[in-house]
Amino acid sequence: MNVAIIGAGVSGLAAAYFLGKAGHHAHVFESRRQVGGNMLTATVQMGAVERWADLGVNDFNAVTYTALKPLLDEFGVAYLPLEDSTAFSTLDGSYAYTMEGKFGTTMPASLQAAFNRFEREAFGDSQKREYADYTVEQYLQAKHYPSEFARYNLYPRINGMYFVHSTGPASMSFRAIMHYYALQEGFGGPPPERKYFVGGTQNWLRALEAKAIEHGATLRRHIPVTVSASNERVLIHTPAGDGTFDAVLFACHADEVARVLRQGMTQDMLNVLGTVQYENSFAVAHEYAPLLPPNRNAWRTYNILIHDNDASLRPYTISYVCNRHQNDAQNPEYNFYGGAEYFVTLNPARPIPDQYVLRSANGSRATSYFPHNIVTNDLLNAQQVLHDTVQGQNGVFFSGGWTKGAGLQQECLLSAEFAVKRMLDPGYQDPHTYGSEAAVGGYSPLYLHQARDDV
Repeated sequence: MNVAIIGAGVSGLAAAYFLGKAGHHAHVFESRRQVGGNMLTATVQMGAVERWADLGVNDFNAVTYTALKPLLDEFGVAYLPLEDSTAFSTLDGSYAYTMEGKFGTTMPASLQAAFNRFEREAFGDSQKREYADYTVEQYLQAKHYPSEFARYNLYPRINGMYFVHSTGPASMSFRAIMHYYALQEGFGGPPPERKYFVGGTQNWLRALEAKAIEHGATLRRHIPVTVSASNERVLIHTPAGDGTFDAVLFACHADEVARVLRQGMTQDMLNVLGTVQYENSFAVAHEYAPLLPPNRNAWRTYNILIHDNDASLRPYTISYVCNRHQNDAQNPEYNFYGGAEYFVTLNPARPIPDQYVLRSANGSRATSYFPHNIVTNDLLNAQQVLHDTVQGQNGVFFSGGWTKGAGLQQECLLSAEFAVKRMLDPGYQDPHTYGSEAAVGGYSPLYLHQARDDV
C-alpha cells in the first residue's frame, strides 16, 4: 500500500514505522517545520551549563506503558527513574503539604484519610455500570466524600492534568480521570515506575523518526496539504501538485481534519469530530521561584496549585522542579542537591518577569503554546464509534491522542497500531477497546492486562 499520513507527532511517525515494518510505504506530511506535536524539548543555558526542559510530554509509567517501553528499548532510547513526589499549595504558600509528608509538610489527617479511601476504592468503582457516565462531582457526592478533600486535594490534582477544561474538574468524566490515574499513577494495579527521557522527549522522537525513515517512510516538513478521499482513491493536494494514495491516516488534531479533508467527509466522521473540543495552554521554562511556596521544604517534583476558589486562575496549572524531575544523581552539576534550580510551569498563575525566562543558546525564549483536547464522556463514547464503524470510510483512518482514551503516549501508539492493522485488514478488531460499549465503566482492567499479555 501507498499511504499518506497527515501529521508527524508520535502517532503519525509510529504509524509510518508500523507500515514500513509490514512492507508498505508511508508518506508523512507535516504542516510545521517542527515534528513531534505536543512533544517539545528546549535546550536551555544555566550559566555555563547547558540543560534541557520538556515543555509538553515529559515522562511515562514503565509498568503500564507496555506499547512504549519495548520501542524505547528496541531503539536504544535512554530513560531513568524520576523522583515521583507531589506537593500541594495555595499561591501564597500559606497552605502547603506534600503527599509523603517529609520535612514538616504533613498532609492534614482528614485529607489523608479521604485520599486513602479514594485510592483504594475509586478505580474499582469506575468499572461499575452505575458510575459509567458520572462526573467527578457526582461520584464524590454519591460516595459522600468531604468537600475539603475535593477542594484541597482531588480538584487541584485534576487541575494538573493536561486534558482538564476551563469549567474545572468537577464536571470532568469520572471514568476518564480514573483511567488516567490507572495508566499514569498506578491506581488499581501495581505501583507506578515513573521515568523521564534522558536528554528530553526529543531523543525518543528522533529515534522514532529515524526508524520510520529506515523502514521506507518519506517525511515532508512544512508542507500544507488538503485531501480528497473516496472509495477509489485518495488525493493529496500540495503546492507542488497532487499525489495519489491508497489510504490516508489523519494523525493530527481533530479540528485540523475538518480544515484539511476537502472531499470525502462522511456524516459519521462529522459526528465523531464534532465531539472533540480544544483549549490552548502555555508552557515556560524559568527560574522564577515565587511560583512555588516560600518554604522550600514544600517543593517536590510535581507542584500542584490549590486554586482556592479563584475563578481568575485557569485549570491545568502545574510547576515541575526540573532538577527533581530530571535528576541525575551521578552528575553533581545536574542533581537537585547541588545544581541551580529551574522549573517548567504550565499556565503560570502569575506573570513571570522576562529576566527569569530561560533562553536557548541562540537567545530564544524557552516557551511553547500548544492545544490539548478535552476528555468528556461524549468523547469516550465517540471514540468507540470511531473504532467500530468510522475507520476506513472513503479510505480515511484516524489516530492520535483524541482517538483513544485520555491520549497518553501509550494510547497514541496503540491508536497508530490499530489504525494500521485495520487499514491492512478491514476485519481487524482492536483488543484494547474501551468506551461506551462497556457502559460498565468503560475502562476494563482487561485493557491493562491485555496490553501486558501482548508484551
